[in-house]
Amino acid sequence: MDKICPDFIISSFKDACAVEKFHGKWMTADTWAKVIARYFKLSDSFKFNGNQLIRALGLKHYALLNAEMTVTDRRKVPKDHIGIFRDMFRQHGKQRVHCFYAGPKGSSPKETETPWFNYINDGNDFLDKIITRSNTQELTNKTISLSVAGLMASEGKKRSEPITIEQLGEHSIIASAKVVPDLPSSLANPCPPPPPFRYWDSTEAKVLFNARENEADALEAIENQLKLLRSANDAPNGHVLLIEEQDDELLEKMSEHQKWITRQKILFLTCALNNAKMLMPIKTWGDCCKEAMETAISFGFSGIKNPRTIQRWYQEFRQK
Repeated sequence: MDKICPDFIISSFKDACAVEKFHGKWMTADTWAKVIARYFKLSDSFKFNGNQLIRALGLKHYALLNAEMTVTDRRKVPKDHIGIFRDMFRQHGKQRVHCFYAGPKGSSPKETETPWFNYINDGNDFLDKIITRSNTQELTNKTISLSVAGLMASEGKKRSEPITIEQLGEHSIIASAKVVPDLPSSLANPCPPPPPFRYWDSTEAKVLFNARENEADALEAIENQLKLLRSANDAPNGHVLLIEEQDDELLEKMSEHQKWITRQKILFLTCALNNAKMLMPIKTWGDCCKEAMETAISFGFSGIKNPRTIQRWYQEFRQK
């Protein structure tokens, strides 16, 4: 799957299908992939395209999901249907186009005046909108955990053979209008086990977070930096721990404003590093700093307006 865990692809697709604003439109697989990358702010390492989505759905352990999405009569679906539908069409002389529709559970696709495939470009409206804090979406914890576990699947590893809609045939119809339940996790083929590669062991991560020689990886470096920040927050004058030259005379001359700025730095840096622990590498360090700024502002701290300020503060802090 081009080094992206197929379980992550499917889980993020389900996350998107659960978002109400994306309901009610037939969209191509490629449009869905772009919407997911754009609204869930995926980093480049986790972006996928429509072909990768189709190949992930073609794996055998998603046969039940395919069966549920490809019901024959979409006007009559069971009340507990997942609300995701799949279909395809082919224009003369062109390749088949795979499309998906999402709606509330147990509901059928909206009726259209002309065939459904005449409306597949309506979803492009989502790609033209400016992404703001209010319309940004969050992946579920399950999806995030899958991204970490399946990061960079091993090259050449044997994978399950994909199956197509045509191969599903009559089995794609749900017998007696009953939804086939998901397989237990113990029976479904899981995502490939974590490969030897770990982001926190990479040179990029170690340089970004200034891992020392006595620190096993970048994650340990973050933990140690958080300990220092917490200790600086434990006492009224704890901020002096973050000042490189702790000269008594210099510290006494610090203005109240300088002390306030230092405490602001402690708050923002602590929040950004905690975000990095939870969200990287699925999100970038810049994303983590931006979310830290937004969180702090929501609690009334309005010292900065640009996440790059936090990145600059961290560059100064990590050199100490």
